[in-house]
Amino acid sequence: MNRRILLLLLSPLLLLTGVPAIGGTINFRDLIPANACLTAPDPSTLGAEFGLPYGCWNLQNQNSDNTIGGAANGNSIAGASYATVTGSDVNTADPQTGIANGGPLFVSGMPISTYTLFTTVISAATPGVDTAADGVTLSGDLTFNWNFTTADAGSFYDPAGYVLCPAAPTGFPSGMCGLYQLTSDFDAVNAEDDPANPSQETGFAESGSWTVTLAPGDVFGAYVNTPDNANGAGTITFSDPLGPGTISDTPEPASFLLIGGGLLALGSAGQKARRRQAGKAAKIV
Repeated sequence: MNRRILLLLLSPLLLLTGVPAIGGTINFRDLIPANACLTAPDPSTLGAEFGLPYGCWNLQNQNSDNTIGGAANGNSIAGASYATVTGSDVNTADPQTGIANGGPLFVSGMPISTYTLFTTVISAATPGVDTAADGVTLSGDLTFNWNFTTADAGSFYDPAGYVLCPAAPTGFPSGMCGLYQLTSDFDAVNAEDDPANPSQETGFAESGSWTVTLAPGDVFGAYVNTPDNANGAGTITFSDPLGPGTISDTPEPASFLLIGGGLLALGSAGQKARRRQAGKAAKIV
C-alpha cells in the first residue's frame, strides 16, 4: 500500500487522539475551587504570589479613575464546572467632570468605566499542566465554552472576554496583562426588543468555544468591561465543554463515525492494492 495514502488516511485518526500540541490538557472544571481568594495574588509578597488559599479565584473591579472597587458592583459566581462574571452597573460619573442624575443618563462629565475581572493563577500543581514538547517547560491547553448576554443594547456597550497575564521570568504572576475580547460588537446595530420592556433594547446572546495555552505563573480568567456603567450590565460565563463527572478521553459519536470511516477506507484501499498486485502477477505469468 502506498505510504502517502496510508498517512493521509491515518492523519484524521491521529487528530482524534486529543493529545495537545504543547504540554498537557487542562479541564476548566479543575480550575474552579469551592472558595474565593481570602488574599489576592501578590507577586511582591513571599508565599502569596498565587493567592490564598492556593489556587483560589479573585474578583476585582478596576475603575478608570485608578481606583479598585469603590462604588462598582460587578460580581461573580463559581459553580462545579463554570464561572460567571457580571459587569458593573452603578450609574456613576467622574466627580472631576460631572455627576450622575440618578437615572440612566448623565448630567455632564464622563462616566467612570469599570473592568470586572475574575481570575486565578496557574501553577505547576494545576491539574493538567504537564511537561511541554521541549521537555523542560510546563504548560497545558485549556478549552472552554463561553456564553454572553447583556441587559444593555448590545455587547458593543459591555464587551467581554478572557484575561491572560503571562508569567514573569521568575515564574510568578506579572502585571503585564492582555484582555482578549470574545464578543463581536455587531449587535450594537442589531439589538432586539425586550418583550418585557418594549422601550428597552437588548443585545442578542453570543457564545463560542476557545482554546488557550497556559503555563505556571499565568493569570487567567474572565472579564466584562462596562464603559458607561449604566443601562444594564453584561454577563459572561465560562464552562467546561464536558461538564463535571464526564470522561474526557471518550470519543464523541461523531468521532466514532470518523474512526469507523477511516478504518473502512483503509480496508478498501488495501483490497484495491491487492487486486492491482494480483493483476500485475497475472500479466507477468
